[in-house]
Amino acid sequence: MKIYIILFHFLVLSLFSCKGQNNNAKQLKPGDTIIKKDIGRIKIDSVTTKSAKKETITNQDFVSYTVDTRTKSITITNTGKTKLNYNQHLQKAKEQNQELVFALPVTNTKGKTGLLIKNGKLISPRKNKIDSLFTGVFLINNKGQIGMGLLSDFQDEKNPKNYKFVSEGGAFLFNNGDVNSIVTKDSKKRYLSAVGVTNNGAIVFGVSKKESTYDELLKFMVTQKKCTRVLLLNNEKSSYFSASEKKYSTQETNAPLFIVTQKIEEKPVEYAEETLTKNLKRITYLGKHYIVCTVTTKNQNVELFNQNKQGGVYNLQTVNKEINSRKKTHIFSMNAGMYDKQYNPIGLYVANGKEYHPVNLQKQGYGNFYSLPPNGIFVIDSKGKPEVISTQAFIKKYKPSMVKLATQSGPMMVINGKFNKAFNEGSSNLNIRNGIGVDENGNIVAVISEDEVNFYEFSALFKEKLKCNNALYLDGVVSQWYAPKLQEKTNSQYKLGTIITFFQ
Repeated sequence: MKIYIILFHFLVLSLFSCKGQNNNAKQLKPGDTIIKKDIGRIKIDSVTTKSAKKETITNQDFVSYTVDTRTKSITITNTGKTKLNYNQHLQKAKEQNQELVFALPVTNTKGKTGLLIKNGKLISPRKNKIDSLFTGVFLINNKGQIGMGLLSDFQDEKNPKNYKFVSEGGAFLFNNGDVNSIVTKDSKKRYLSAVGVTNNGAIVFGVSKKESTYDELLKFMVTQKKCTRVLLLNNEKSSYFSASEKKYSTQETNAPLFIVTQKIEEKPVEYAEETLTKNLKRITYLGKHYIVCTVTTKNQNVELFNQNKQGGVYNLQTVNKEINSRKKTHIFSMNAGMYDKQYNPIGLYVANGKEYHPVNLQKQGYGNFYSLPPNGIFVIDSKGKPEVISTQAFIKKYKPSMVKLATQSGPMMVINGKFNKAFNEGSSNLNIRNGIGVDENGNIVAVISEDEVNFYEFSALFKEKLKCNNALYLDGVVSQWYAPKLQEKTNSQYKLGTIITFFQ
């Protein structure tokens, strides 16, 4: 959900009128005295900043929590007759598959709540009909837009249905350089809490862990937490909940609470196996599912199919019919390499010792075959030994007479035990993918993902779990597989170019 920052005068929501805004406000720096300016209808004094004795305000004096509303949810609770303590809210969140990460009272626990709207309903009206010019309000509307400004300028109280919540706070302390005069006039130390918003739409809750002045609180929120607007919540000692500190109170609180939660993400399964047939397994690795076929040329046959005798192109269905016509047992088939518009291979293609297409040494072109070098070749030599090898290494090692079967594709995913340097671990380039490798025991390992994966995590499966020192990417997006009685959902008539088949 896109988060919008609503300016002090709420242009987006048309809620507040612009009053006392300063476009040339000086950026605060640690050690500066807070800019002596008033907010709202009070006359704005000229900006005066004085160099003060440097004062260090550390995170040891304050606790804070920054909320990105794209991933976390803020709600207000304890608005009814039943008041839950933090421990009870913690348990309630778990029951809803949520994690409670931060919570604190909306306002003073002993004072009246003031204006409060929750989920489109007015819970309580303003404290006074004539509001203090310094009182602020914090809100999120139904579109997820964030607002903070003067309560006296909020004119939408009769339309509560437009809001997720609206909460009357204490003094509106800071607005883009304009500072409430209470900050410099009141130097009494108190236990304080505040909420602020940043330019990038984050919400920041701040709580003093020891008695502090408004000036100290504001310096923390502005200079360290980068808030452009700050609203005081509480100016008396109150409890708070912080999951990172594992701190919470078992005492009830009479005030409504801001509750920050996030959905509990299930940890992906590190590794699991399910045997499908003698040669096939379904493997779960880091939450992603794969079909893995493991064969050996000593016990199984491996063959490539592309053009049939009638001049057409094989598909999974016609390959299956061909294997059955030979009275053989079909184990597994999948597509096996890049192809052109006529479904002919674009790289080396050798079947039954005959070369139908030469090695492709072109370095530039469209697609992964060219763009993520090196590309490579899956080969079975004349003695039946399988290997995955880079194209350049293949040229140096193999003569045509030495090759029984070969298909060229790309990119190489694992090269001599190392990942392809072009792959990024956190890449968002996700697709159904298939590839092939040879494990440490000399077995052929053919894999197709059932979930969308990126190149890095697909390569990690081959390298770290299947123990393939070299692995070759065959194709993606269109990748399909077939195993009799197991894969009935595959469009077996879909044209896939080259197909690799295992049978016995």
